[in-house]
Amino acid sequence: MRARRVIKSIVISWDFITAVSATILTLLFRVQIPIPVGRDIAGFNVTLGALVFSVYFAALALVAATDDDEFLRFAAKEGAYAKLIGVFRTTLVLLFVTLLLSIGVYLYTLYQSYLQPQSMVPTWLVSLFAFTILYPLFASINAAFDAGKYAQRRALFLQTIQRDSSDEHDLSN
Repeated sequence: MRARRVIKSIVISWDFITAVSATILTLLFRVQIPIPVGRDIAGFNVTLGALVFSVYFAALALVAATDDDEFLRFAAKEGAYAKLIGVFRTTLVLLFVTLLLSIGVYLYTLYQSYLQPQSMVPTWLVSLFAFTILYPLFASINAAFDAGKYAQRRALFLQTIQRDSSDEHDLSN
């Protein structure tokens, strides 16, 4: 049940919807580009995907490595920690699949550029370019937003702890 909620929150998020919309637009307008240009875009896309995946993986590791048990209980009580980790993990899997798709597209365009250098990249492949370029970029922005929310929760927690400890100190005097 919780996995379904996490997947739903990703599928109806602005980053996923925008990337899918761009993909659909390239299909509707039947966008085509020369194979050599497609090969260069695909190479860029593999680099971008690898970079975003590794940064996202590091961000997940950083969030998951929180060692403050009191803060984890505080975040778990609100359900925020489990939701954040779930969204990060699911997005990480999507980014990995996107990276694999990018590698496949690059290999296809590389092969085609030697086999038929004057041909065009098919529309369906251009639409795949759109998704595999836009989704990682937008997902990394969302990760930054989520990390900011996480930091705000942490600051709120620390303020609460400080306030509680000063209240206890005042009562003991």
